[in-house]
Amino acid sequence: GELLTGDLGQSYRTGQPVLDMVAQRVAPSLILTGTGVAAAVLIGIPLGVMAAWKPHSRWSKLAGGLTLLSFSAPGFFLCILGIFLFSVVLGWLPAAGMYSAGSGGSVGDLLHHLLLPAAVVCVSSLGSLVRQTATACGEVLGEDYIRTARAKGLPEWKVLGKHAMRNAILPVVTYLGPLLAYTVTGSFIVEKIFT
Repeated sequence: GELLTGDLGQSYRTGQPVLDMVAQRVAPSLILTGTGVAAAVLIGIPLGVMAAWKPHSRWSKLAGGLTLLSFSAPGFFLCILGIFLFSVVLGWLPAAGMYSAGSGGSVGDLLHHLLLPAAVVCVSSLGSLVRQTATACGEVLGEDYIRTARAKGLPEWKVLGKHAMRNAILPVVTYLGPLLAYTVTGSFIVEKIFT
């Protein structure tokens, strides 16, 4: 009955209210997941469009390589590889934590600590987004109205931006909901590794 009123009780380990403990953990999870998904959208949609527009170009090969990496490398492996390469070998990024000790919690320090885990979340969700975008754009670019727009002499950027993307973006936006749910569940492993 108390659960229905929002009272999750007290923690057996610490004695604190469970709802307060959950609230403390939600903000870092949302920051990490939101940043990773936003980066995946900003990279994945244009890359998918370019891969569909130029199917045998470097863009298509880059999209295929990132998709392969995203689907084949588990998140925990990318975490360990990122920590080894960027923290241990190069020393560019911190290996753990959300802030440096004594930094006072500045935004710059947060971004510095967020870069590596958010990159792992981004790469983990990038493959399916690139594939979805490339498939949707590829189908739209073969339609009659696209050939008509090209036959009218419209510049290619206008054909892509005005005509193709209007219809190709709908399945991609629809796909973002399940992608976000999948990324939230997968980011728990990333959070645990990067503490």
